[in-house]
Amino acid sequence: MQAEQEKQTKDNQIKTLNGELAKQDENVAKLSKDKKALEETIKKTQADLAAEEDKVNHLNKLKQKLEASIDEVRRSLIHSAFSPSCDSVLFILA
Repeated sequence: MQAEQEKQTKDNQIKTLNGELAKQDENVAKLSKDKKALEETIKKTQADLAAEEDKVNHLNKLKQKLEASIDEVRRSLIHSAFSPSCDSVLFILA
């Protein structure tokens, strides 16, 4: 009788442990799926960031060219301001 009870107790423990193992397997599968999704999100975010950095670099180059053009136009205006025919240019530059 006692051996029968011990066997039943052990069977219940095994059943409980198998249930816990199944839950852990489910959790591992879910976490693996979540990890893969996060890795894909990181990969996409890194690609998006690289694209945005390229845009910023391009816009900075354009800005530098425009600033250089503005400086050139100002120098040209200042130079022409000293010619006798352009009295109003000094007013524009102010």
